Amino acid sequence: MERVKLCTEALLDAIKESEVCRNYEAAKKEVEAQPKMRAMLNDFRKKNYAIQNMHQEDELYSEIEKLEKEYHELRKIPVIWNYLQCELDVCRMMQHINLKLAGAVDLDIGDFADVIEW
Repeated sequence: MERVKLCTEALLDAIKESEVCRNYEAAKKEVEAQPKMRAMLNDFRKKNYAIQNMHQEDELYSEIEKLEKEYHELRKIPVIWNYLQCELDVCRMMQHINLKLAGAVDLDIGDFADVIEW
């Protein structure tokens, strides 16, 4: 278990020191320096998150379309676009890591995998 703890700490350090995270932190600082822009961005992110977690799949595409139209101009602002791209890069890196971790051990959940919400 001690080796796992050490490797986990090394992984955390590698993530924090990665170019992806450094770029994200720089983009975040740029946005934080502009409170109005930060408020608009966070409103977009909040609505985007809500749509991604909708349980009514039949409305999903129309909600995405509405969000895209509502925030089309916001995404043209370089500071916002850069932040969103950097955030997406961090999310993709974390997804990749999570998939690798989840696949490392066979937890034998086949008999009840149908009730697990992924």
